[in-house]
Amino acid sequence: MGSTFRQILPLAIGAAISPVLLLLQVATLASKNFPLRRALLVLVSSSMVTALIIIFVSSTNQKSSSSSGSQDAVHAWIEIVLAVVLLANAVRSMLTPASDAEVKAPPDESSARLHAVRYLLLGVAAMATNFTTIVLLIPAVHDVAISSLSTQDKATLLVVVGIIVEFVAYFPILVVLAAGKKGPVLLDHLSTYLRTHRRRIGIVVSLGFAIYLGYSGLSALA
Repeated sequence: MGSTFRQILPLAIGAAISPVLLLLQVATLASKNFPLRRALLVLVSSSMVTALIIIFVSSTNQKSSSSSGSQDAVHAWIEIVLAVVLLANAVRSMLTPASDAEVKAPPDESSARLHAVRYLLLGVAAMATNFTTIVLLIPAVHDVAISSLSTQDKATLLVVVGIIVEFVAYFPILVVLAAGKKGPVLLDHLSTYLRTHRRRIGIVVSLGFAIYLGYSGLSALA
């Protein structure tokens, strides 16, 4: 299990780099009414999306692995295709003018029940539209699904992958709980940095992992 974990760890860490989800949580924790409760709703809903992606990819690859004897080649081509997708995303980001739009929590105007639904939907949207996270999560789950590990070990690794990927969703909550009154101040500094460098971070992550996946895929085919 250790070798498989070392193989998927870079992908899981890359998938966890999600400035939009982190900014959403920071904005949620800065809201006046029930900030922790609302941040937990975002965490729950984004985790549900991550779990659904993991379950879908792992079950699909387990079925294909039982009927195909060329999993190494298939895996290599998946990595190459995803590398091209990430490269295209990086180029698109570089050519698109920078946006000044900020990630904000909904205003505190409506009922508590409606607000709960809104924050659940925000968490779903933040993860479901998180392009680089999904693209990097797919090969990580695929690696685990086609490995020779037992079902229990595979399940354990997939849970670990999910926990790593959701780091930016629960990290701000932990900061607020641990730092108390200083928590919002620390998160505000982090939020300012991310708002300034969000586009650059996305480009670097996409380019870096495009190179990583492309090299890995081409090496496997050589």
